[in-house]
Amino acid sequence: MGLKRARFLLDEIDEDLFLRKIARGPGELCEAYFYSGIKCLLTGDKSGAMDLFDTCTRFEIRGFVEDQLARIQMKELTEKPDGQ
Repeated sequence: MGLKRARFLLDEIDEDLFLRKIARGPGELCEAYFYSGIKCLLTGDKSGAMDLFDTCTRFEIRGFVEDQLARIQMKELTEKPDGQ
């Protein structure tokens, strides 16, 4: 998944392909939704990022760093919606 993640972040793979065709199983989907959320944040789409982070956490894979980071990002976006 690491190379696929890098290719997605570098815009070599589009989001649809990354989320729906490359990610397999709950663990990879959790990761994919997290990194899609990060990409949204980088483009300033906080609402889209929040939705993707929320989807990531719905897999309930508490041992994954992406699950934990998605929860942190959602908390920060809720507490500081204007990015301050």
